[in-house]
Amino acid sequence: QGQVWKPINIHSVSGMCMHYIPLTIQNDTTHNASVLLLPAYLPDLVSKPSYLVDKNLESAVKFIVRKFPAVETRNNNDHVCELLNTIDACQVFFDITVNFDLTKNYLDLVVTYTTLMTILSRIEERKAIIGLYNYAHEMTHGASDREYPRLGQMIVDYENPLKKLMEEFVPHGKSLSDALISLQMVYPRRNLSADQWRNAQLLSLISAPSTMLNPAQSDTMPCEYLSLDAMEKWIVFGFILCHSVLNTDATALSLWKLALQSSTCLCLFRDEVFHIHKAAEDLFVNIRGYNKRINDIRECKEQALSHAGSMHRERRKFLRSALKELATALFVFMALSFARDEIIWLLRHADNIQKKSTDDFIDKHIAELIFYMEELRAHVRKYGPVMQRYYVQYLSGFDAVVLNELVQNLSVCPEDESIIMSSFVNTMTSLSVKQVEDGEVFDFRGMRLDWFRLQAYTSVSKASLGISDHKELGKMMNTIIFHTKMVDSLVEMLRHHIGDRSLSLCNMFLDEMAKQTISQAVNKKSKKATGKKGEPEREKPGVESMRKNRLLVTNLDKLHTALSELCFSINYVPNLAVWEHTFTPREYLTSHLEIRFTK
Repeated sequence: QGQVWKPINIHSVSGMCMHYIPLTIQNDTTHNASVLLLPAYLPDLVSKPSYLVDKNLESAVKFIVRKFPAVETRNNNDHVCELLNTIDACQVFFDITVNFDLTKNYLDLVVTYTTLMTILSRIEERKAIIGLYNYAHEMTHGASDREYPRLGQMIVDYENPLKKLMEEFVPHGKSLSDALISLQMVYPRRNLSADQWRNAQLLSLISAPSTMLNPAQSDTMPCEYLSLDAMEKWIVFGFILCHSVLNTDATALSLWKLALQSSTCLCLFRDEVFHIHKAAEDLFVNIRGYNKRINDIRECKEQALSHAGSMHRERRKFLRSALKELATALFVFMALSFARDEIIWLLRHADNIQKKSTDDFIDKHIAELIFYMEELRAHVRKYGPVMQRYYVQYLSGFDAVVLNELVQNLSVCPEDESIIMSSFVNTMTSLSVKQVEDGEVFDFRGMRLDWFRLQAYTSVSKASLGISDHKELGKMMNTIIFHTKMVDSLVEMLRHHIGDRSLSLCNMFLDEMAKQTISQAVNKKSKKATGKKGEPEREKPGVESMRKNRLLVTNLDKLHTALSELCFSINYVPNLAVWEHTFTPREYLTSHLEIRFTK
């Protein structure tokens, strides 16, 4: 976009400003590696590679594992280590409320790297797979794969991944702990009880009628809908890696304990989980002087087992009510984020219950919460053009003016930064409602990428314009970025990918839903009272609707309600698009009705 892509002179800051690109690429690469490892990890024999279950190859596989190399060489994780070392050398400033994108991507990299190593260590046949590959390579090319010794050594080094990573992250402790401690203004506020939400009238538009038409404002706009699950992963894995800060910083210890009280497990990948308290205790028990930390872990585990389930149950109850009355864009995305967090928490913990009582992990109303989320998404999609008009005017009439004033008041603003900041102002000032009316396609990705680049450039210790000294500028730009997404990325903001298994699960769900609909209809028809000797009682018309009071609910009422809800649900949308496939819910019901009637 014009001058936005002008190269920056980076010699004075050791090249750090260009590391925003490796940071995003490394995140994607590391995540993709965990996806590639999954087929070898699947527990069922049907999904495992045939050569691992072939009895004829069993002795050969065992021989290869015994000969697995232990060669002294560099690890295969050089790129991640190099990037982390560069970040340390440049003394990068991290604050989730200021340079949000840079801090989030840094913490994501640490967690994804830790997750990858943990998943890799859980693949029992990892040595056999790599060894077999190398033998196949030798037979095909006449020589071993040149990366085989490096990969082999990495497998050996990371037999106990977290212990190894704790050693590896000693020099990175300052950067990592700074990034984590910046969550003190975000995570505790997001992790409140339903009563606290209710008392604060969270997500309520009618709590202050006089300000109902005012835009929802926040100094930490992107943090308001940041995934709670992601933050808990950052805190748990992050403080395990830089655990010494738990002994010296009260804020770090407070964040750590709060996360340990909220969950008993975290998702590593799909259904694979990490049991927080056992893993942390096993690591800390071997560290001298960590008795207090071990006691903290045990106390937090008891707290999580006793109260986390009921706390999350009450949150879901609150959200079912709150989602019905939302209209402000920020509140919508906050509510969707909160609801998503609670559903993910429930699904993860329901399959990994560590207490006898399961009542808090069985929620018959979860479908209602998901339904309200879908209704909210539908409203956002329906009124997308209205939101575009609003935020186009907001960007051009308010954001551009405020940002321009902030830039003008900077005591120091080097040429490169000035060019980028000016391009932001010009981009926003040039916007008009007519572009929306003409159906013009907006694209602010270049602007958002430039802000990411500028965050990296202004966050190093030697930067002429340090963002740590101009936090209001960072917070204003974070707000502007949210506003740009309301114009060009509404669909992406609403989307939540459900993975490769979504096709089969969708098919199974719709099939079961159709069966239940027929079953409910049959049960309702068969529930007729009989008199003595099997003779049907003669009832007056309308007697089935008579009630002494509204609280009295008969079994027939329940069946009727269930049938009504199922019929409404199966007709709620004509089609469901899952990846490149389209499902038609009503066809499933029609199919089962045809089978029923032909019996």
